[in-house]
Amino acid sequence: MLLISLDQRVHLPWGLAYDGDPEQLPDNCPNASITPADYSGFWCLKYRVSTLLDVIDPSGINKPRANNEIQMLTVVNKVCWDTARLCIPDTELSLFDSTLARSQPPIGSSAEFFKAWRQFHKDLDILYLYCHANGSNLALSGQDEISIMKFKLNVIHEPPQTHPVCLVFLNGCQTAIGAEKGGFMEATGNLGFCGFIGTEAKVPDLFAIRFAADFFCHLLYEEMTVAEIMDKLRREHWPLGLVYSTCCHPLFKIKGMGTAPIARPNRNLSYQPLQAQTLL
Repeated sequence: MLLISLDQRVHLPWGLAYDGDPEQLPDNCPNASITPADYSGFWCLKYRVSTLLDVIDPSGINKPRANNEIQMLTVVNKVCWDTARLCIPDTELSLFDSTLARSQPPIGSSAEFFKAWRQFHKDLDILYLYCHANGSNLALSGQDEISIMKFKLNVIHEPPQTHPVCLVFLNGCQTAIGAEKGGFMEATGNLGFCGFIGTEAKVPDLFAIRFAADFFCHLLYEEMTVAEIMDKLRREHWPLGLVYSTCCHPLFKIKGMGTAPIARPNRNLSYQPLQAQTLL
């Protein structure tokens, strides 16, 4: 495992760095026959690379909380959320409801989000956002956007705390690419956070919501670290799983407390229907 600690203004897709020999790559293969083993030179596969803002205090991850006591806040673009949820196969709805829908009803506006954050932030372990996005903004509706600066000013711990430490998952397009005036790595780098999971490219809405359900299934019920989960999902949902970047502490985990794992169907989401409506 390789942990890269960076200054606030450094935004590189370290996980997508590739140190293999391009001459050894397969030529003109059908997509389904290309496997992660053919592209093992990607750093996210080779080293389980994670990128962390250098000011983050990692001490909070040494005291993982149990899955029966954690608090999760879910914030969504409701049009995207409702549309994608309707396209989730019936066989996966129990998985979805046990992971992404386990918290209080999803919040659909920035005003509600900031109000809930002020009310619950001292006990929050996971903050999950599913919405249209780019490197600079999160869009909960056509007119309701959260800029990096707005996020930084409102999503803070007052007073600062080291436990519980909060993991942020920004499930929208290009949330990990950074911006001229900073990025979400910096916005989730205050005391009380351990960074975020984001994307290096545009992602289809249905793929994104199902990928996150798998992620939280492992995190909440199987006592796996973020590094272990992301390594598994990048290989399992090859190749689209590669666009998810771990800009957080790789050893963050939740204690399972003997909870039985939730059964997950064996499938590669990259070869399932990808879009319910649009790219996030």
